[in-house]
Amino acid sequence: MFTDIASIEPLTQTIIGCAIEVHKTLGAGLLESVYRECLILEMRTAQLRFESERYINLTYKGIPINNSCAWIYSSRDRLSSS
Repeated sequence: MFTDIASIEPLTQTIIGCAIEVHKTLGAGLLESVYRECLILEMRTAQLRFESERYINLTYKGIPINNSCAWIYSSRDRLSSS
């Protein structure tokens, strides 16, 4: 869990900026998979460290949901330039 709010805000702004860029470029009406692939490209360009299709344990009203997937999971760090 993040505890340092000052370090979260820039990361959040960067991720939202990536999503906005994808939406501005593609517009509305395409399949989710198209937006996901483009968001991955934008996040790589922004040098964000992330995983796509990370499987998570999820329950809905106490019932386990099989094959639950968080499509994009970002860590709080940018990739280092080294």
